Amino acid sequence: MTPPTHLNQHTATSSAVDPVSGAAVYVAGTENSAADAQHHPGEHHPGADASDAELRREFWRYTIPSIGALLVNGVNELVDAAFVGSHVGYEGLAAITLTWPVICLVIGIGLMIGAAGGSLMSIARGRRDWQQCNRILNRSAGLALLLGPLCGVLVIAIDQTVLQWQGASGAVADMALLYSEVFAAGCVINLIAIALAMMVRNDNSPMISTLIMGISALVNLLFDWLFVAVLDQGVAGAALASIFAKAAALAGAGYYFLRHSQRLQLQLSLMKPDLEFSRRICALGASTFVMYIYAGVDISVHNALLMHYGSAIDVAALAIAGYIMMLFYFLSEGVANGMQPLVSYYHGSRLLQLQNRMRDMAIRVLVISGIGWTALVYAAPEWLISLFSEHNPELTEVARNGMYLHLFAMLFDGLLVLASVYFQAVDQGRRSLLISVGNIAVQIPFFLVLPQWLGVTGVWLVLPVSTTLLFLVVLAVIVRSHR
Repeated sequence: MTPPTHLNQHTATSSAVDPVSGAAVYVAGTENSAADAQHHPGEHHPGADASDAELRREFWRYTIPSIGALLVNGVNELVDAAFVGSHVGYEGLAAITLTWPVICLVIGIGLMIGAAGGSLMSIARGRRDWQQCNRILNRSAGLALLLGPLCGVLVIAIDQTVLQWQGASGAVADMALLYSEVFAAGCVINLIAIALAMMVRNDNSPMISTLIMGISALVNLLFDWLFVAVLDQGVAGAALASIFAKAAALAGAGYYFLRHSQRLQLQLSLMKPDLEFSRRICALGASTFVMYIYAGVDISVHNALLMHYGSAIDVAALAIAGYIMMLFYFLSEGVANGMQPLVSYYHGSRLLQLQNRMRDMAIRVLVISGIGWTALVYAAPEWLISLFSEHNPELTEVARNGMYLHLFAMLFDGLLVLASVYFQAVDQGRRSLLISVGNIAVQIPFFLVLPQWLGVTGVWLVLPVSTTLLFLVVLAVIVRSHR
């Protein structure tokens, strides 16, 4: 079960950044790269003379599979929560919510490798450097393989401390500890599956990436039913079902790179540790990692404050609001991830006008979607809550009031995700990282003030108020930079 998270022009020169080492190198022929891309756009991407219709088709060719894969995963997470809520109760939902901070750490590392490696692959594809693409793929896989066991050990080492800090106790704490320990056993599978599935998309195969995610979701659903509903294994069954699902994703991505990809192939000899490449991945993917660390810290502080000012039922209500927000977050991430390979490709090809047009399409899609999803939350909250709990009026009332307070700034959060991925796609990791760090820093004063002033209501308001403030700051900086 994945935790729900709440969570530019570039001047062309005759030098470029090496996708693996990060060093500035001269790229032969970059003076004419835009012209080359116009006449030989490479694979299936429209060139500099592309019409709006061609660009829209290409945008949706990547974005629809990306959105579909993440929304399939999101719906599957809702099914996870429904099984736990129906067969374990609100204590089970609260227990899993209390494990999210630790789980976010692991997922953030996997996404850091996948997002950074994928961006570097797309940039190398834009330069038609297939040898470099293959090197990036294998070094990324090797890094995930190396970090997986370390993440498992780390989860076991810190899970009890994190639960105690959040105020967990009794049966809820016991279930949370059991869930995190089962999750720790699958950290290697989780990391490699997350990274490779993202890189399949960046190998110009978005539909295959979506298919892999869909199969993983079905496997998760099947084993949720078996372990939670039939065998009555509770939260441990939900965690085990997630491991089986990630194993299915790993098998699909592995088969793709071993048998299907025309230019790229997994090779054990190329997966050896490379310190310089690891530094490069960490630098470029830092914003993605920090975004998930932010999500983990954010959730842990929310949990601790809700346990202090309220009770476990408030934490369960936060879980419901989080899962509902997760669907829009996944939509935002799907749009951003669909945009990323194209923006990186045009950035590598020095086609800056097309790069910016792809970015603007993503913004328009996200704004329209955000307005629609927010309207649904405010128009039909009881129906959304009933997906998780049908027989607990107290939980329904607490979750409805919390959703009204907690989810009004979802659109702004989605646009911040898009901005962070865009800067990462054009190899501006520092700007991307600043947005992610800002997401954490801006909440601190509100965490210190609002709960003391308003109690549980103040806890619910921290995220939307701080997100709105950060969005206005980022928007003002972007507008000023384009004058």
